[in-house]
Formats: sequence, C-alpha cells, structure tokens
Amino acid sequence: MTYTEWAKAHAFDDAREEIKRIRTASGLSQAAFAKAYGIPRRSIENWESGASTAPEYVVKLLAYAVEEKT
Repeated sequence: MTYTEWAKAHAFDDAREEIKRIRTASGLSQAAFAKAYGIPRRSIENWESGASTAPEYVVKLLAYAVEEKT
C-alpha cells in the first residue's frame, strides 16, 4: 500500500507528525521543502512544532506530491 492509499483511508490524529514524516521522507530540510512546494517556511516550522495545525487536505496533498516525485 502506498502512502497516498494509506492517507486516503485514514484521518490524521496528529498532522504535526505527518507533516514531519512526509518532509523527512522527501529528504529535504524545512527551507528546501517549503521552497519545493511553494509553502512559506514559517508555515512548515509552525506545523512541525505544533504552533499551528496543517489542514488535513494539505497533509494529504503533500503526501501525494512527495510520493509522485520519488
């Protein structure tokens, strides 16, 4: 099962951990990940630290985008 298939079947209890897992799987730093996907670096920092929560659709879209690039 691909990550995208898994993501479609599951709701995320912890978007913070999912964002970090997706970014880490991409092999990119926060700054490089933000630049690659057109997301403000501060948003990535806030999502990973728990200062704000990424919407579930963003988590799923990022999972799909990273999977497609690999």
